[in-house]
Amino acid sequence: MDYKLAKQLKEAGFPQPEITDKSFDRNVDENKFLLRENADSRSGPYMEGNDRTMWVQYYEPEYVEEMKEFVVYIPTLSELIEACNPQKADEFYLNTENGKWRAFYRYYGFFEHNDKFKKEDGIYEVDIEVFADTPEEAISLLWIKLKILK
Repeated sequence: MDYKLAKQLKEAGFPQPEITDKSFDRNVDENKFLLRENADSRSGPYMEGNDRTMWVQYYEPEYVEEMKEFVVYIPTLSELIEACNPQKADEFYLNTENGKWRAFYRYYGFFEHNDKFKKEDGIYEVDIEVFADTPEEAISLLWIKLKILK
């Protein structure tokens, strides 16, 4: 997953766990936080075209704390699927179709979902399908649509 998609998840409200000391251990493969900064190390807001994205373990903790608004969490596929709450769905799929990953979610009933799916009769009707290059991207886009349907 790239920084841009992880930032979209963050902005849509995907849980962002706290950065711990373990996040800075370069010998641990479980580091899941990215930081985007200006490539020339200038302080200030991130500037498009002058950026560098790296795992937080390559920075000092104090610097990451200072730049935390530019830090995003990279969730696992399991975390993404769980966040979609497939138990509420009548149908939930993650499969490949024509060389792309397809995530599909359908529900019709009274279980509460985003109010944008609520019909006048009080029934929720959800029918979302997304295609992407990776399973993580497909489920991420599905979760975003479940939360902030446009």
